Amino acid sequence: MKTRKAANLHSWKSSVSLRIEELNERIVLSTVTPITVDTRALGAMNATLEKYAVTAAVQASFSGPLTGTIQGTYTTPQTSSNAGTKYTLQGTANLTNFGQATVTGSVTSVGIIQTGNAIGNLVISNSQGSAILSLTGPSQLSGATLPNTFTYKVISATGAFSSITTQGSLTMALDSLGHWSTNLNITSLNGVAQGTYSAVRSNPDFGTSYTLKGTINITGLGSYNLAGSVQSLGNVAVGQAQGQLVISNSLGSITLSITGPQQKGFAALPGTFSCSVVNATGVFSPATLVNSFQLTLNSNATFSATFGSATTPPPADSGYGSLVDSFYQKYLHREAEPAGRQVWIAALQKGLSAKLLTEYFLSSSEYLQLHGASQATYVRAIYTDILGRPGSEQEIATWVNVWNAGVGQKKVLQFILSSPEAASKNPTLRT
Repeated sequence: MKTRKAANLHSWKSSVSLRIEELNERIVLSTVTPITVDTRALGAMNATLEKYAVTAAVQASFSGPLTGTIQGTYTTPQTSSNAGTKYTLQGTANLTNFGQATVTGSVTSVGIIQTGNAIGNLVISNSQGSAILSLTGPSQLSGATLPNTFTYKVISATGAFSSITTQGSLTMALDSLGHWSTNLNITSLNGVAQGTYSAVRSNPDFGTSYTLKGTINITGLGSYNLAGSVQSLGNVAVGQAQGQLVISNSLGSITLSITGPQQKGFAALPGTFSCSVVNATGVFSPATLVNSFQLTLNSNATFSATFGSATTPPPADSGYGSLVDSFYQKYLHREAEPAGRQVWIAALQKGLSAKLLTEYFLSSSEYLQLHGASQATYVRAIYTDILGRPGSEQEIATWVNVWNAGVGQKKVLQFILSSPEAASKNPTLRT
């Protein structure tokens, strides 16, 4: 087996070969997050993209965040105006500490709804692995144009990407010539720090200056050095304690300005600060960090601190297993196979919503085989499974007509799932 020279970035290990079958891809409206599968990264896929298989004989570990630049071209196929405009994307990425990768995906603007979010997905892959990112834009009014900022979350990953759990933001620019570009940024910094401090008060009218030096273990990134200082308030009526921190190692550095809450003069150093980015290099560049910083100074000249929500990862199941089991029973009328069950549990842990999981099951080839003998049969099954009642003949005929008008099966499903009646009868559709 070959080993990579950049040992500080990647480690390789053998593992048992896995073959995982997942339910089919879907077409989406602007109220849900689509997932597109890149066949080059995720294995063989049949012509209709009904199912895909993943075979892994080697796994790798990636020691940096998902940041970098992407550029490529886009197309806008003719779609219903009610569903918003869908932009199909393809291009190449240059990722920090990871190199070149191919990118496919799509984003869809807000359709004809009162308020909503533009949504989309990106599949980033190269010979070392792949990652699927869900994209969500800010809240917008009906029919709004595509925004230029999105939050992203890794919902599935393989190979060298498999350990990535970070999320962040991206800026996306599309021009009139069919080109697009994107920057992936770090937007949260979670970790635990510790070290020593010294305190100096050079003037009775000044506050106390605390010099910090230690290490920080950043979630998903590893160990970094931490150094800086913070000063409490002096002889002022009201003000804010302020300071600066530098986090660094061989992979990059980030300089943070920290600011405490409003306090009266000569107040003790606060325990919580807000953070803003002064400068960022390497794995941290570009960074649009928005975080909190909690600092505790101990009497023995040591300190402890946390950035953001540095919490223990959720347990292996976190209750998602029972949800997945219930979906297999309710919609497919069978027990879940172990491999498929674990795929969905992992996807839920990485941010897949229960609503999106519902769409996957109800759009799967297996569900269609059970209930899709005709358009009317399929719609009746959706009414039974989601609304808990039989649809009237007028309701069924209306949806069949909408289907045949060019909207299609999957969009009809999404319209029904997005209805107030569906949300009122299915708590999982509200998450």
